[in-house]
Amino acid sequence: FDINQKCFVLESPTQLVALHLQGPSSSQKVRLNIALYRPRGPRGSSGAGQMPVALGIKGYKLYMSCVLSGAEPTLQLEEADVLRDIDSVELTRFIFYRLDSPTEGTTRFESAAFPGWFICTSLQPRQPVGITNQPDQVNIATYKLSGH
Repeated sequence: FDINQKCFVLESPTQLVALHLQGPSSSQKVRLNIALYRPRGPRGSSGAGQMPVALGIKGYKLYMSCVLSGAEPTLQLEEADVLRDIDSVELTRFIFYRLDSPTEGTTRFESAAFPGWFICTSLQPRQPVGITNQPDQVNIATYKLSGH
């Protein structure tokens, strides 16, 4: 959930939104499957402390991906078999760098395809989960991961 306690909910087959859930509706929230990505072959140029991951929706074959839409990147959900397909170059859109801040217990996810762009949620409820290059200014790009 984001630092405002909003959970991710799958609103349509490929639309992820963030909202506050309480009581019985909390069963609607989706769980992210964070898969660590280890590239084959020579080591890539990923910087120190950067952990490349693929972000899937548990129970679905849906993964977050970052693609260019017009002039700016956009976040979408795509059906994929990332374990099989991820080694091809064009699939960097599925890779995000997990940036942990141990002192605050928070995490950010930066797009590998578009450095400087982070997964974000709106300050308003029921808005789609998106991507921004201005983290935590008009939206929330910082998350607390829950193991439940």
